[in-house]
Amino acid sequence: MGLPITRDETLTGASKVRSALLNRIQDCIVSGRRPAWKRSVGTVFGGGSGWAPAALFGWNSTGAGTGLFHVPADIDDRIIGCELVVGGDTAHNVTYTLQVSGVVGLVAVSTPIGSITEAPSPTNIRTIALTAFIPTILAAGQWFQLSAAVNGAGISLLNVIPEFDRL
Repeated sequence: MGLPITRDETLTGASKVRSALLNRIQDCIVSGRRPAWKRSVGTVFGGGSGWAPAALFGWNSTGAGTGLFHVPADIDDRIIGCELVVGGDTAHNVTYTLQVSGVVGLVAVSTPIGSITEAPSPTNIRTIALTAFIPTILAAGQWFQLSAAVNGAGISLLNVIPEFDRL
């Protein structure tokens, strides 16, 4: 049960509070839940090759390579989906993979939790959703990142829009 989007009832000093309303309030407090939300996070480049900043915003592929893009989240946030705003040419493929990453001992470990491969497509700007998505809770010492593996120039990654909830 998530928090309501609007007020259920308006109470005054003389109002009697119904038990159903108090129960809903307690359920929200005890569970710590909130409704699912989307966050437009832009594109924060975290390293790699084959990508360069676009003139106004986002990143353009410059050739074959893989770029890593940071996806901000708070500990205990559960990512339940992710959309990308992209543009591109008609000649190259790109595979986007959302990963949860962390360090185990001295080794960085990344586990894929959603991906999509986009074949040559129209040059218009479009929104695509990652598929085969595994909802994942972010733990301490972990982070979400988007890997973008491209096989040529002319692809644009303009925005990353993850969707979260909290259990």
